[in-house]
Parts: sequence; structure tokens; C-alpha cells
Amino acid sequence: MKSDWDDAPDYMRNKKKESPWRMVIIMGVGSAITWGIIALFAKPIIIDVNQLKHGIRVGGQPVFSEQPAKTYSEPLRPIQEPPAPFESAPQVVQPPPSQADIEWSEQQAALAAKRIQTSFNDNNYSPKNTTNIMPATQVTTEPVARQQRRQEIVVVGKETRLRDYCPHPQGSIELRNCRMRADLESRNR
Repeated sequence: MKSDWDDAPDYMRNKKKESPWRMVIIMGVGSAITWGIIALFAKPIIIDVNQLKHGIRVGGQPVFSEQPAKTYSEPLRPIQEPPAPFESAPQVVQPPPSQADIEWSEQQAALAAKRIQTSFNDNNYSPKNTTNIMPATQVTTEPVARQQRRQEIVVVGKETRLRDYCPHPQGSIELRNCRMRADLESRNR
């Protein structure tokens, strides 16, 4: 019979209750230990800004030079205003289509309208031959002759024991006691 923890008495049950503060305390202690280890073994980082300025180069010349920055100077060319909104790019004039072009486009539209089938019913159904289906061929399987292996049957003889000679009826207590005594005597030899 198995028992559940629900059946256990109150003094044996686990009285721990999960608290949300437990995880906060664990995380806080872990963070404090980590920061302490970092503070012990970390070296201060010293950055020499002047050395960085001289190290940055574009096209072989230092980007930050010791020369003062240039002051504002007049542009070489005067700034031009953008064109007015009504002045747009010149229009390319296309010649009007010829009669042959119009007829050709009408023929293409008629062919496209013919190809597009908009109504589906039994009258306009035309079956199409499928392209990737092979005709079915009947596969005949010949019965496979199994080789008859010659099996050897080995009869394992039963060892005769002293307990098999008890003269009492089957299922009786006397038979059980007799066999028990016979086994004890044979084990002691």
C-alpha cells in the first residue's frame, strides 16, 4: 500500500513555503559577491586621449590636428536657388500610334480574353492529358521458395532429485514438508 503526503501527519510535513523574497535575496548576495571579486582583481582603466587623437588617421593624415580649425570663408560659387515648381523637366513627345499598332494590340487583347476562362461548366470542359503519369503495369510476384532448414531438437533431461520421491498425495501439506526435508538434507551434504 502506498501512502500520499496528504495522509502524513502535520508534524512530518514540509513546512517550507516558497517566498518571492527568497530569490531576490539570493540574487542580491550573488551580485554582491561578484562585484566584490571584480573590485579586488580589476585594474583601473587609464585612457590617454591625446594618444588616441594622434592614432586616428584617414588617408595617412591625422584627423585631429593641433592646428586651429578654419574659420568660415565665402563659398567659391554663389548658391543657386532651386527651379520654380512650374518649371519641370522637358516632355518627350511620342508619335501617335499607327493603325497597324492599334490592330495588333486589339488582336492581342482578343487572344488574351479567349485564353482566360471565366465560366466553368460541363459544356466548356475540355480534358487535358496529364504529362507526368505512367501507365500502370501489373507486377507479378513469384513465390519465393524458402529453404527448409533442418532443425535439431535437443531434449534436456530432467535431473532426478530426492524430493521427487515423496510418497504423499499431490497438494498436501505432508508432501510439502517431505520435499522441504529432502532439500535440506541434500543441501547439507
